[in-house]
Amino acid sequence: MFEPWKAPINIQEAAKCIIGKDYPMPCIDHERASRENDKKMRNYFSSILNEDFENFLKKKLKPSNVEEFKTFIFASIFTKNNSD
Repeated sequence: MFEPWKAPINIQEAAKCIIGKDYPMPCIDHERASRENDKKMRNYFSSILNEDFENFLKKKLKPSNVEEFKTFIFASIFTKNNSD
C-alpha cells in the first residue's frame, strides 16, 4: 500500500500496524504539496520559456536539433495545458 495512513482501522489492526503508533503519520499533505509544486513549476517554466518561445514562434522556425525539438514540444504542451 502506498498510502498506509488511508487504511481503515480494522485493516491496520489486522496488520498490527497502527498509523501514528507503529507507523508514522504523513509529514506533508501530498495533494496540497502537489498543487503547490505544479504551480511553482508552471511559473518557473513560464518565466524561462515565454520570451524565448514567443520569439521562436514569431520566427516560425522548425527545430534544427533534438534539444530544440524537446523544447518546442514541451513548450507546446505546456502552453496548451496552461491555457485550459
